[in-house]
Amino acid sequence: MNKVLEKIDIHNLGNNLLRSLWVIIHLTTKEKDRFTQSEISNYLVEDCKIETSRQAIDNAFKSKDAKGLINKNKKGFKIMQLGIDFLLNSTKSKEVYFFESGNEFKTKRIELKSLFIKEPSEIYLCDPYIDVSTLDVVHEIFPKSSSIKILTQKITSKLKGNFERQVEALIRDGYDIEVRKYDKNEIHDRYIITDKEMFLSGNSLNFLGKKDSFIIRLGADMRTTVLEVFNRRWKVANEI
Repeated sequence: MNKVLEKIDIHNLGNNLLRSLWVIIHLTTKEKDRFTQSEISNYLVEDCKIETSRQAIDNAFKSKDAKGLINKNKKGFKIMQLGIDFLLNSTKSKEVYFFESGNEFKTKRIELKSLFIKEPSEIYLCDPYIDVSTLDVVHEIFPKSSSIKILTQKITSKLKGNFERQVEALIRDGYDIEVRKYDKNEIHDRYIITDKEMFLSGNSLNFLGKKDSFIIRLGADMRTTVLEVFNRRWKVANEI
C-alpha cells in the first residue's frame, strides 16, 4: 500500500471526496495515474464494500471543496499534491499548535499564516467577542484576495462607530470583508474556516501575542459540519 495511506482506513473517511482521493492514491502506479468516476465508484463498491455511485463521485469532484485537489483530462482524474495534503490533514482529528505569550506579534502572525495549506480565497471567522484589535489581526494575517466573513455576538468599541469606521477603511484598502452580529446567545467557540481547513482557537485572535494560545486544526468532516452552522447563522445575522 502507498505509504501515504498506511495509517488511513478508508472506512473511517466521512465523505465521497475523501474516499475518492484515497482510491486514486491507492490505485496509482507508474503506468496509470488517472481514473474515471466509474473506476473509482466500482472500486469502492466491489473492493471496499462501500455503497456509492458514479454520480455521487462526480458530484464530489464538482464540489467547491474539490477545487485544486485533482486535475481532469480525457483520461480521468489525477490527484495533485494539494489533494494529498488535504487527505492527510483531514485524518488528523487534532493537530495542536501552541503560541506562547510574550513574543512579538509579528512572530505570531508568521506562525499563524504558516498553518494554512495554501493562501485561502474564502475565510470564515467566528468569535463571540471582537474589537478593533481583531481587525488588526485580519489586516496582518489574511490576504486582500480573500473573501472574509466575520460572525460575532458582541463588538466592543471604546468610541462609538470606531469599529465600523475601521471596517470601512479596510474595504477602501481593497479588502473584501463583511461583519455581522448574531443576536442569539449560541456562539461560544472561536474558529477560522478556509477553503480546505478549519482551526479552533482557545483565545480570540485579538489576544494573539498577549496570552498563551492554543490553535487546533480539525478534520474535513468537522469543517463541513461547522461551516453549515456558520452559513445558517450568517443568513439571519444583522449587518453592521
